[in-house]
Amino acid sequence: MSVLRMMSISVLGLLVNAPLLAQGIPSGATTRRNPAATTRVLVGNPYVFAAADSATAVAAGRAMRERMGKAVSRDYSVIHDSLMNRALEEYGFPKDAILTPEQVRSLGRQINGRLVVSSTMSRGQGGAHIITARLTGQGDDVGNVVKITQGATPAALGVAAVDALQPAIRSWPDARACMDDRAGKPDKAAESANKALKVMPTNGLAHFCLAQLAKDDGTKLRELEAAVAGDSLALIALNQLAVAYEAKGDTNRTVAALQQMLRAAPTDQELRTRAFRVFLTYGRTDAAIQVAEEGLRADPFNWDLYDLKSNACLFAANYKCAVETLEQAYKVDSTRADTLFFAKITASADQRLTDTLPRATAADTAAFVRWAKLGAVRYPNNLGTLQRVNQAYGYMGEVDSSLAITRKLLAIDSANVVPALAAMQALATAKRYADMLPFGEMVLARGDAQAKEQAAGILTNAALPLMQNQPQDFKTSADMLRIAAKAAAPTGTLNPQVNYLLGLATLFQVPPIDQNAEKQKSCQLAQQAQGLLAEAEAAFTISKSIRAEESTKQLGNVAQFKTRNASMLKAYCR
Repeated sequence: MSVLRMMSISVLGLLVNAPLLAQGIPSGATTRRNPAATTRVLVGNPYVFAAADSATAVAAGRAMRERMGKAVSRDYSVIHDSLMNRALEEYGFPKDAILTPEQVRSLGRQINGRLVVSSTMSRGQGGAHIITARLTGQGDDVGNVVKITQGATPAALGVAAVDALQPAIRSWPDARACMDDRAGKPDKAAESANKALKVMPTNGLAHFCLAQLAKDDGTKLRELEAAVAGDSLALIALNQLAVAYEAKGDTNRTVAALQQMLRAAPTDQELRTRAFRVFLTYGRTDAAIQVAEEGLRADPFNWDLYDLKSNACLFAANYKCAVETLEQAYKVDSTRADTLFFAKITASADQRLTDTLPRATAADTAAFVRWAKLGAVRYPNNLGTLQRVNQAYGYMGEVDSSLAITRKLLAIDSANVVPALAAMQALATAKRYADMLPFGEMVLARGDAQAKEQAAGILTNAALPLMQNQPQDFKTSADMLRIAAKAAAPTGTLNPQVNYLLGLATLFQVPPIDQNAEKQKSCQLAQQAQGLLAEAEAAFTISKSIRAEESTKQLGNVAQFKTRNASMLKAYCR
């Protein structure tokens, strides 16, 4: 089975479970028609991407409803502003809300809008408004689309769009009849479709119905092409068309059909993923980017197209492109930057740092840090944003800031010790060895075997230079190695290595303590030496499994000190 035949179209709509509003005209209103006997038409406000265009869209929507009420026959009744606003408020929207086309159709279902006009308003070259309006029957997957580019005002554009849709409204009953009869009465269905096409030769629903009735592949393909010509946003028709092209081995037209599907539903993540995979199979990873860039040239405020382009960039492993695209989206409308946005842009920026062609620069590192910090400011209690800003502080060497975030992360999710491990590594790099110990204890208490082994490695690597370099610090190294010895798996290869170093770190502390104990005749110092010798003896005993000769030699030294220590204990501790 081909990739396209597996493709399922998911249209994101507004899911509403509240009870339906009361049907009919509100009390006090007058009408020439009986609403129960007419087909109700919902005309939504045009959807706009720029907040500054909202008032213009509302004005255009009112003009469209007013014009529709005058243009349709007595068989139709237009749902007026007051009823639509009541419905909007019922479902948590403000009056005159700007809804997406999918949300408009969903609202239509709730208030029994049998026909729905949804539209988008964008800006073309020079900033002039453009309206793309679509008429569909409630429950129909195919309708008719008109694009209006000429109009003195946005309201005039809306009026022109309504006028252009009148043939679609007049031909809709017959097109719908074809769909209703196509299974049981195919001849009657075809007759209805052809009747609709006499009224409107480009009726998308009628052509789609004929495509379902077609008895040969050639006829079906022609009717699907005609359906898409009438409704360029009909995903089901586009999908069937792409399948037909793929069956013919027509790669270019398959890609073109998928590109049009992305134009129709740029936010449909399932569609995007499947389309990207097909593009990758055909070696056309640029196809989705082309769709987004084409749309952005016409409407640079379209956030959904920026999102589409960024996903296409990520699918092509072009992380620099993804970061730059998301940065543009943020400039267009920063209010839409949610936790997912910050996760995507920081993940892209982080991946960019691993690129070799072109090689990442200091500016790329700065970009990751900037977006990680912005995300943490916007969402200070979000686990994901905190993790990324912690990583950013690590890149910048801001250890104290990283520690503050690490403690916050551990408070939110005490089972996740990854931040503690990262803090230990950062502190080791900064040579702040004493500060490593509490985080080592956290990993020891909360981490799994793998995390504990990592902690043991970090602590051991940090302790070794303290024992080798001048001035030597055996006490601090022993403090770290004690935790490492507990953390390292007893049956692993690291544990005896750690114990050998722990034996040295504890044994080498004894000579100065021994001398001072004798000089001061101090029982306390003699007892301190006794404890260190016992610890060294136990550690060297464990390390004999891999360093037998060296451990045996050191155990001999321990024995000599123990004999001397025993005499001091007897003399000083009475």
